[in-house]
Amino acid sequence: MQLWPISVVALSIVTVLCLVGTLAHSYKDNLAQRIGMALLAYGCASRVQHIMGSQYVSPDWLVVHVGIAVYAMGTAFKHWRLIRRARCAELTELAERDYIHVVGGKGGA
Repeated sequence: MQLWPISVVALSIVTVLCLVGTLAHSYKDNLAQRIGMALLAYGCASRVQHIMGSQYVSPDWLVVHVGIAVYAMGTAFKHWRLIRRARCAELTELAERDYIHVVGGKGGA
């Protein structure tokens, strides 16, 4: 069984998520973290090219590649969930504020 396609998919996921994290304005990180993610994306893309050329990856590196991909997906999901929760709270606050200011509402003037 060839394992290199799994490694290519895992590294591609890391590449895409790192690029999205680097370029997204909603991801609050510092310059060092953005540079690190950009370098990781470049390194993963370079490794994908190498693996596709040789069509081989050792099993220990496959575990590393899949582990990094799972970690990246978990971080992206956590960030997406926090953004969604903040937006829901913001919309709820806006709705409550608009309801209070409705003329002729309960207790309104």
